[in-house]
Amino acid sequence: SLGLLIEEQRTNLIPYSEEFTSWTNVTNVSTASTVAPDGTTNGVEMIENTANNQHNFEQTISSTGTFVYSIWAKQGAGSRNFGVTSYNATDGEIKAVYNLSTGAKVSGTNNTTITAYPDGWYRITMKVTTTAATSVYAQILDGSTTTYTGDGSSSIHIWGAQVEIGDNATTYIPTAGTTVTRGSDLAKITGEDFS
Repeated sequence: SLGLLIEEQRTNLIPYSEEFTSWTNVTNVSTASTVAPDGTTNGVEMIENTANNQHNFEQTISSTGTFVYSIWAKQGAGSRNFGVTSYNATDGEIKAVYNLSTGAKVSGTNNTTITAYPDGWYRITMKVTTTAATSVYAQILDGSTTTYTGDGSSSIHIWGAQVEIGDNATTYIPTAGTTVTRGSDLAKITGEDFS
């Protein structure tokens, strides 16, 4: 036991945290294809197409300042790597690339973490400070290469995307069409023996 988890109020700024077909996408997708970390079948398989292009999903966040982008990912078909990226024209690109077969970071920023979960899943986080509206990406990569000709079958499973203002990632807040705020936790013990 690690004790009692008490968290502050946070808002998931991504309106569709599991429905990636509602993101801007330039790759293929197979929905409800994988058992997700929460036991549902809401894990999504993102499958690269055969274009010479980027193979990703994109979501734009209008808030500025310091935020943490987090997402669960799992190796799919083939041996592609997975990238979490933020980009805007003012602040440039920040990226972390992971090999999901081993959980090892291939390249990218130091402001990132990866945590192993059961059944091959990892939760990846990346802290970013921005001064303008920013796009966050979930990407399939050929090594560390972003733009390449896809094979039409290599894939990565993803679930549970979250962007929250702050310095660290907190417990996942599901969304389904709008941002969602989780209230702060307040723990107390009452009774005569604890007064």
